Amino acid sequence: MIDRNNQEVVLPVVTKLVQIGADPRATSGGNATALHLLIGNLNNENVKGTLVVATELVHLGVDPDAKENGNTALHWLVDRRLDQQDTSIESMLSAITTLVNLGMDPNAETMLGRTALNWLLHLPVQDNVEALEGGEAHSSASSYVFP
Repeated sequence: MIDRNNQEVVLPVVTKLVQIGADPRATSGGNATALHLLIGNLNNENVKGTLVVATELVHLGVDPDAKENGNTALHWLVDRRLDQQDTSIESMLSAITTLVNLGMDPNAETMLGRTALNWLLHLPVQDNVEALEGGEAHSSASSYVFP
C-alpha cells in the first residue's frame, strides 16, 4: 500500500506514471486536476510532501488556475479547512504561499464570484486570531495570500 503522506514514495510514482505516458493535465469528470485532488487531501501530516508533489505537477504542466466546477485548488484548500479542520492555519499559510508562488491566482473567483480569501474569512474567529498572533497583525491574512 502506498503511503500518500510520504513524498519519497509519491513523487517517484507520479514521475514514473508521467514517464510512461500518464497526462498530468488530465481531469476527472468534473474537471478536477491532479493538483485539486492532491490539495484536497492536505492535512498536518502531509504538508511538506504534498507541496513537493504540487510543485512537480505544475512543472509537468498542470494549470495552477484550472477550475473544477468553478473552483481552483486554492478554493479546495480553504474549503477543506472549513469542512475538516484537520489542517492547521500554519499548514494552510504554507500551502497558500507555495501555490501562489507556483503561479496560482489568489484572486480567482468561483462561479459565485468568491475568492479563496472570501472563504477564508468564514473560518472560526479563533483561527483567524491564531493566524495573526506573533506580534504585528500582518494587515490581515492578505500578506500571506498576496506576497
